[in-house]
Amino acid sequence: MLNGGKDCDEQDADDTLSPLDTTVSTIASESDAKAMDAFRPLGFACGQNFVEPLRGSERGIATISGVSGKHLAEELRKWMQNRKRPPGKLELARNGWEKLELTVAAYYDSGPVSALINVVYDILQLSSGRDKLCALLQGYAKIMSAMVTRDSERYFMYRGMEDSLSDGRKIFRLFKEFREVYKVRRGFHRMQEGIAGHGFPSIAAVCGAMDVLGHTASFFYYVIDNILWAASVGIFRTKEIPRWQIGMWKGFRKNGPVINYLGGVTQAKKRKNMASIWRLNFAITANVLLLIDAIRQCRRKEGGKFQGPDDPRLFHTLELIGMAASYRVLVSKLNYIKLKSHATSGVLAIVAALCGIWSNWRKVRRKKFGTKAFVTVVDQREKIRRSSSLGDIDMGVALAFESK
Repeated sequence: MLNGGKDCDEQDADDTLSPLDTTVSTIASESDAKAMDAFRPLGFACGQNFVEPLRGSERGIATISGVSGKHLAEELRKWMQNRKRPPGKLELARNGWEKLELTVAAYYDSGPVSALINVVYDILQLSSGRDKLCALLQGYAKIMSAMVTRDSERYFMYRGMEDSLSDGRKIFRLFKEFREVYKVRRGFHRMQEGIAGHGFPSIAAVCGAMDVLGHTASFFYYVIDNILWAASVGIFRTKEIPRWQIGMWKGFRKNGPVINYLGGVTQAKKRKNMASIWRLNFAITANVLLLIDAIRQCRRKEGGKFQGPDDPRLFHTLELIGMAASYRVLVSKLNYIKLKSHATSGVLAIVAALCGIWSNWRKVRRKKFGTKAFVTVVDQREKIRRSSSLGDIDMGVALAFESK
């Protein structure tokens, strides 16, 4: 008998007997055989021989079967377990210290402010970097003191910040004159190498000579600066009474022999600024020559392409910008060309500080003594676990080949 163009056995096979094909399991349950026995009489009733469909293992296609649905429940449970999210690092921590370490690592190594934290850490590695960072804050205090109402609370707050940072920066320059002696000797050695390798009228020789003269001026700058600091705390006597000795002195007070030799505090500050401006003259001359040499070398080697943050042309350009800003501030301090406002002095100080911070940061990165990546205890444990699992797999494969 036909039904819609199909035989009875074909309709039964389509509507009732055909198993539901799926990819949940690759093994049919034991109830498949019982189900086929139950449907055989229906096939004979239609006058046709019943053709038993292939089992799942024979077809190579997964099936769901079984009246109770136990097999389906087991497969769904396995599937859901495989879909579960792997445990996070905090869930793998075994105690509070490991959780704290993971939290700190999340902020320092991969957090939104990790780059800023690492840059600040690199800057603080050198005393010159800390000095430039304080100079940046000092310049900011200068700008803000000029923007607020004069003689207000905030005005005196910013002026106090400026004076305190200025006094604090003197500590970074303490005893630096001994370091300048080494740099003078290093410059003299570079000058000799430049004369021997390229002759006297060469960039290498002239830069070596500028190095010697510039660090000689720096030596006197740091000596006078340290004397002025010692005078401010009372080690060397001055006419001005130190803040902590105001209650002890009443009446006339003279300069001591050291300050008297320098011509007084005011004259000593002028001498210090003159030494600073002379070292800038020599440093600017050397950096201009080095910039010219860097441009020539980059054109010859890389075709003039930008070489990244450590490009020598960028380095010497920023050095010259910072020196020019410092030079303008010193010219104002020496009363040659006064600045228009206190805020202008603060802007120039910030420009010089930023250029110095960049140079110090790149020096730390080039010499690789800045921030380093640390492996947490949880990561170490997981690495050991994975390596041991791979070792077990390799051992199992080796044993299988040996058994063959």
